[in-house]
Amino acid sequence: MIRAVAWQGRIIAYDLKRKNVKNINLRIYPDGRICISAHPRISDTTVEQFVLARAEAICRAMDRFEAARKNLSAPFTYSDGQELCILGRRCRLCVQMGEASVAMSDGKLMLTVPNPDDAEQRKKVLDSFLDSLCRQTVTKLCKEIYPSFAALGIDEPAIRFRRMKSRWGSCHLQKRVLTFNLSLIYEPIECIEYVVWHEFVHFLCPDHSPSFYATLVSFLPDWKARRNRLNKKTDA
Repeated sequence: MIRAVAWQGRIIAYDLKRKNVKNINLRIYPDGRICISAHPRISDTTVEQFVLARAEAICRAMDRFEAARKNLSAPFTYSDGQELCILGRRCRLCVQMGEASVAMSDGKLMLTVPNPDDAEQRKKVLDSFLDSLCRQTVTKLCKEIYPSFAALGIDEPAIRFRRMKSRWGSCHLQKRVLTFNLSLIYEPIECIEYVVWHEFVHFLCPDHSPSFYATLVSFLPDWKARRNRLNKKTDA
């Protein structure tokens, strides 16, 4: 059921679903949808007051998602002045002439190439840097996390990387291989940590049974919040 409230000249429309939940739950999605679940005994007025009490935070989240959608709608051409997120931090690309290299400093990503006008050259140098940074970051996390599983008799797995369209990572039990998506480089470090823990837990629980999630929460109590952030959901 779609409902709406007015706050400081703005209309906040939300989809109210009645469920057997203890609290009023609010989620904001990147496409602009606001979904609220509440127990049937909770009145519409109480839900409306709940939304109004959080209106400022809701509008901030909506504005943030709207800005992100506009930014993503523009093609990324590896050009000077464009922005991208690296490990969850927004960086502005600065292109200059010189020997091929990339450096990060104070929210800037300094991309140096012999010919700044060559788009393919810019792409090749920057992609190589990002792939390398992703490998270093994830491999370091794997080294930090593995001791928890070594204590349980799990052999240290091989770590591999590739680009995947629909998965952040995968676990091949028989080959003892963990594979991670190179696109993780654009995500916050706490989200990457969630993916690494998730894949390691598969060595203990191959499927996504209740046992798997019970094991995951024992290692990473806030895994669900991290997953929601990775999937670009906001809980308010």
